[in-house]
Amino acid sequence: MRRNELWFRGADREHDPIPSLFRYEHASDWDIRREFRRRGVQMLSEREPQDQWEWYILMRHHNAPTRLLDWTDSALIALYFALRSPLPEYVPPAVWALDPVRLNQVVCNCDSVVLSNEPQAADYLTESQQDELRPELPIAVDPVHVSRRLAVQRSRFTIHGTDRNGLITVAARNPGVLFCITIASKSASEIFEDLRTCGVSETTIFPDLEGLSRELLRECGNES
Repeated sequence: MRRNELWFRGADREHDPIPSLFRYEHASDWDIRREFRRRGVQMLSEREPQDQWEWYILMRHHNAPTRLLDWTDSALIALYFALRSPLPEYVPPAVWALDPVRLNQVVCNCDSVVLSNEPQAADYLTESQQDELRPELPIAVDPVHVSRRLAVQRSRFTIHGTDRNGLITVAARNPGVLFCITIASKSASEIFEDLRTCGVSETTIFPDLEGLSRELLRECGNES
């Protein structure tokens, strides 16, 4: 991988890069993983995941709570995500930028992004309910593209350990790992239209009938 690669993430409602699992005080990562796999296998529309990592990535893809955080290596796609949903007036849109190789150098002494079958990733998904999650800080992982949507969104992931603020923790000690780019709220609509001109829209990011329907609603000016 290129050493100067950056990953990007359209900021969520509070701009903090915290995985969804940590927003639910009593959520059990193991229980959610088990139930998603048990009940979700009959609902698969594409190929069945081959291991627990592929299942976990599919969970994140469908918005189940996980310790994964979505990133993309496309700055324009991240910008689209930052602008596609209205935010409160006091929260300007923003894009996070991450140096994934630098993150892994700091956390797991690795000079590349980790693959899910490599030793550095092994402890981030426990094998049984009795196993204790040992890693504290997140690492950058290249996912298997288990669905078409992951591929077109150029998806990448960080998987977090026990520290819900793991990325902020690493960034505070290591400048240049993570930074946030804010966007003037008054410019958001114009930039969003410019993205459409550049070919970034609902159907390019969500290449399915649902994405097409949302794009048509935007073109009608009647999205709700």
